[in-house]
Amino acid sequence: MNTPHSLPRRVFLLSLLLPACAYWQQADGEVQPKTAGATAVATSDPPAPPAQLGQPQPSDADAPVRLVGSTTIGQTIAPRLASAFLAKMGAKSIETQEASGKTTVSGVGPHGRIAFEIDAPGSSAAFDCLAKSTCEVGMSSRPIQQDEISKLASLGDMTSDAAEHVLALDGIAVIVNRANTLDKVTVQQVASVFTGATPSLASKELHVVSRDKQSGTYESFVQLALGGKDVTDRAHLVSSGEDVSTAVAKDELAIGFVGLAQVGSNRALAVQDGKGPARAPTLATISTEDYPFTRRLFFYTPEHPQRPIVHDFVEFSLSDEGQQLIDQTGFVSLNIKATPAASPQDAPEAYSKWTTGGQRLSFNFRFRAGGAALESKSIRDIDRMSRFIRAAASRPRVALFGFTDDRGDGQKDIEVSRQRAKVVADALKKKGIDTDIVEGFGSVLPVASNDTPAGRMRNTRVEVWLH
Repeated sequence: MNTPHSLPRRVFLLSLLLPACAYWQQADGEVQPKTAGATAVATSDPPAPPAQLGQPQPSDADAPVRLVGSTTIGQTIAPRLASAFLAKMGAKSIETQEASGKTTVSGVGPHGRIAFEIDAPGSSAAFDCLAKSTCEVGMSSRPIQQDEISKLASLGDMTSDAAEHVLALDGIAVIVNRANTLDKVTVQQVASVFTGATPSLASKELHVVSRDKQSGTYESFVQLALGGKDVTDRAHLVSSGEDVSTAVAKDELAIGFVGLAQVGSNRALAVQDGKGPARAPTLATISTEDYPFTRRLFFYTPEHPQRPIVHDFVEFSLSDEGQQLIDQTGFVSLNIKATPAASPQDAPEAYSKWTTGGQRLSFNFRFRAGGAALESKSIRDIDRMSRFIRAAASRPRVALFGFTDDRGDGQKDIEVSRQRAKVVADALKKKGIDTDIVEGFGSVLPVASNDTPAGRMRNTRVEVWLH
């Protein structure tokens, strides 16, 4: 991402590159790192290209970099990224302090103290603070809404890849007590229980535990699972995911929702959306965003941040090194993995033939609503995938399979899905990556219901398979 701050006069000190001598091997069905000196036998996500951290500027010591918004991001992810970023810059005496409900991570750079101030009251605060210029980075566990896009128009296009930065993925797990034998539910059943329309499942009246309405987790769950309706007013409200998990663990009839990292000792239920199969929240189903209640975690910034350190911090967070820290927090990073995957029984013959014995990459390419333009995360995924393929021990065969929702006619859907797969192939070609198969299958193999806008967007995708 180029900004006005990427000037030759800046002195570049430290690279975001991971050690180039790293080799990789396959273990337990996933591509995993292997120490240098071993034989490379599979592919992996290699170091990022030479995006550099700039030398700290005198202005960086004038005021803290302020991050405001999502509790989910602010409690764990942001402090860890800030600390690692300061270390990468060469700051000394790095410390984390809690005071007045805020977390401050600071260190001493060549021009004085550099600090990150993290305030996490909830995702909505991210866009309020950006509008008022009271923060440099907005943290959100939901996408920006149309009224917020309009309000922040002076900062640029807030849905562009220069302003909207998908930081990590999380699955909102529906959890029950270990003593509960329930193992799967439909999206409709989840909505019925949590809104109070039908408080019972499997002949048991369940006790709903919920986050409060200020949290991004609550907002995301309401949109993803409840069709925009609020949780029943009979729910027991708590202020954090950890509190939800604790309450469910103490009550055999409790049911709640939490981020994937907060399931704890409880059971996470598999969820079925429309005609798609029931899927449990796992690293694989969340990475591809096939799990119905997958959500994205975001940093939002002005398209052209006034302070270079803001751009550098975001780039570090999205780099391979930053994403490894995401994995350590229990959330799902954007680093690419290749895993064997079974072809569904009702898959088209051509799809089954090619995918049998293949590996699926851990993401789907997705598009802006109503068109064939790649959305912000997918623009970044083009770069991630091209690095991934170039780092392969031997050049794999690459297949792109496009899918649509069911709102068109059959033959037209097939052609539209093929055209979108070709959009991805053309973007990869510009990065020097050739694709071997580009095919469209229309509306078959849905992963979600086609009755909602969110479901239709999830069904409109391009899968990536390697052989």
